[in-house]
Amino acid sequence: MSRKSYIQNIICGILFCISTNYISAQNYAVSGYLIDAGTKETLIGATVYLSDKGTGVITDRYGYFQLAGIPKGEHLLRFSYVGYETLEIKIEIKDKGIALPDIEMKPQPINIEEITIVASPINKAADRQIETSMIELTPKMVQSIPTARNDVLSAIKFLPGIDRTEPFSPLFTVRGGDPGENAVLLDGVMIYNPYHSSMSSGIFNTQTIKSVDILVGGFGAEFGGRNSSVMYISTKDGNRSGLHGEIEPSTFHSKAFLEFPLGNKGSAVIAGRYFFDIVPYFIMHTKSYFYDYNFSYTCRLNPRHRLTGKYFQSHDRNVIDMNTFYQYIDNTIGWNMY
Repeated sequence: MSRKSYIQNIICGILFCISTNYISAQNYAVSGYLIDAGTKETLIGATVYLSDKGTGVITDRYGYFQLAGIPKGEHLLRFSYVGYETLEIKIEIKDKGIALPDIEMKPQPINIEEITIVASPINKAADRQIETSMIELTPKMVQSIPTARNDVLSAIKFLPGIDRTEPFSPLFTVRGGDPGENAVLLDGVMIYNPYHSSMSSGIFNTQTIKSVDILVGGFGAEFGGRNSSVMYISTKDGNRSGLHGEIEPSTFHSKAFLEFPLGNKGSAVIAGRYFFDIVPYFIMHTKSYFYDYNFSYTCRLNPRHRLTGKYFQSHDRNVIDMNTFYQYIDNTIGWNMY
């Protein structure tokens, strides 16, 4: 090869690389958040589909999506989510990516037809792929279970593969494992003791919960070596359309929940529960109570960025007067202690 041909090949290679980078640089990204039109809460796991390209993504735990690799021109985006109306939006990309404003989706009842379940042939059973086993639980499902007492940890015991350790205990086992092998995360933070000391309920207020995802198999090792299950609880960001809430006063069990807009771009959630065990108080004059409360603030800085701060605290107190306790034992069983 002559020196002239060698130089020409190098120049052609450089021009090819430059043209390739230029062509790839013409692809842009579209991003945004999907929210409920009524409550303004973000939608987790919604589908965003680019019709003309045949590609799509799903929203993350914060309702955010980013669809990359879109060339210039007009495109049709389709948004779909179970229980909501399908929405289509036309976009036009010119010389930069697009950050869409919050996309509101309206709830829609689902009318299903007859469902036929057909078993796979035995010879094809080995061809099945191993998939992550995930169970989704919503606050409405928790409230619809009478014996769950509106408690998440009590409601999950009615799901397949999950069993309770004792009738009145929130401890649960998954597929024969140990209760200590279950990881519980609240907005991504590991909760090592998600039960109140009375062992009658969990520390999570159902009114503040947006969704509960339970992984019972196929999850990674980033959850501290838990072998049975991973429960991921996501809490609400607050309603930006107005003040909404619920207050339930009672003699021994009171709770309150408020969500409201805070400023032009923010929303907040304040919730709390208080329980006083009145039966031991009248019998042995003991003071046993617990409380937990949540605070959440979300500020939408721009269509792409949000600032979120969440605070949670749970407290238990059990005070037993031993003199009163011995007196109760003496009066009940009929023995004397000296």
